[in-house]
Amino acid sequence: MAAWVREGDPNAVLYLNDYDILTGRRLDDYVVHIRRFLDQGVPFAGIGVQGHLHGDTFDAAALQKALDRLAEFKLPIRVTEFNFPGQRSKYYGQRGARSPTKRSRPKPRPSPSTIASASRTRRSRAS
Repeated sequence: MAAWVREGDPNAVLYLNDYDILTGRRLDDYVVHIRRFLDQGVPFAGIGVQGHLHGDTFDAAALQKALDRLAEFKLPIRVTEFNFPGQRSKYYGQRGARSPTKRSRPKPRPSPSTIASASRTRRSRAS
């Protein structure tokens, strides 16, 4: 796939990216994949990790270990997604920021051009 992307855009900056790495759960597999791709000459420029950290099981030492291990590759590391608490946390439903429900959202007001267009349409139908 990297070769296909490079055909379309030779200047594309590619990152390998995966989830559940910062928790340490999938770190070993990810390291194996990174090594395998680098050994095959896959031209990626950095390592991406998704950070879905779970408040009731968050382990700061696992997070540090994951970042230290990935840093051994001497490539930039980017956190591509981050949330705390993560979806599997017992605290996830208690987080403060919430999207408004459809009912509580104010109705959009029509723009002047929409009102003028509707008036012209009604007048032309009346004639």
